[in-house]
Amino acid sequence: MNSWYYFELINQYLFSNLLKNTHQKEFFLKTNIEHEKLFKNLIFNILKPDMLVEVGAYEASFSYQYSKINSMSQVFAFEADPENFNHFTSSFENKKNFNYLNAIVSNEKKDYLNFYKKIDSSLVSNNSIFKKKNQLYNVVTIKNIRLDEFFENLISSVNNISLRIDAEGGAYDVLKSGQNLLKKTSAIYVEVEDYEVWQNQKTVFDIYPFLEEFDFVPFTRDFQTPGQYNVFFIKKNLSLDRKFRAHLVNYISKILEISNSIKI
Repeated sequence: MNSWYYFELINQYLFSNLLKNTHQKEFFLKTNIEHEKLFKNLIFNILKPDMLVEVGAYEASFSYQYSKINSMSQVFAFEADPENFNHFTSSFENKKNFNYLNAIVSNEKKDYLNFYKKIDSSLVSNNSIFKKKNQLYNVVTIKNIRLDEFFENLISSVNNISLRIDAEGGAYDVLKSGQNLLKKTSAIYVEVEDYEVWQNQKTVFDIYPFLEEFDFVPFTRDFQTPGQYNVFFIKKNLSLDRKFRAHLVNYISKILEISNSIKI
């Protein structure tokens, strides 16, 4: 049986309090904060990738910070929402190794795609290339890129890549567009959904078997909401490394502490 199947069952069993809790959102936030700390520590201090790609970057704080501490790395942050991009783009110094780009990342072989913005939406409105049922949208057309095509001339010069993806239902499409990148990728932090939040999106149950083909295993997850959360994937050989196992034990103990503190 696939490793991701056991990953799902074990998390359902260990953290049932978190999954049953639908009202006390502060507990979800706590797990997300701990998960972000884990990912940041492993990327910044252990994996130290020579290329970091962030899709759905928003303010790009994670990727920008990494570019500053690792000046030898190549860092790319893609933000599809033009309003977000225009708001944050002036925040960055002119760094040779940091690139903040207004583009959709998908597996569609088109130069431009429709991007759906909720009417009267704010900067944090979870707009997407997919639509939700019974939601009114303004539609803007945004440049579309496929990861393998965009990085075609760079991929041969890097050996250790990390990905961070928050694509509002589009994670599978992002990953599908970068199959050559995945061969040189060690870690992926990706927001997933286990049901159809946006119409016609792929769920985590499509992502699990796809990434398994590239020898990735799900390492940890948070509990951002019961059905939408972040999964940290790493290559199978890394999951057996003592450094990673030690961080895993520490993270699970913290999440269990949060879960057990919930009064159902």
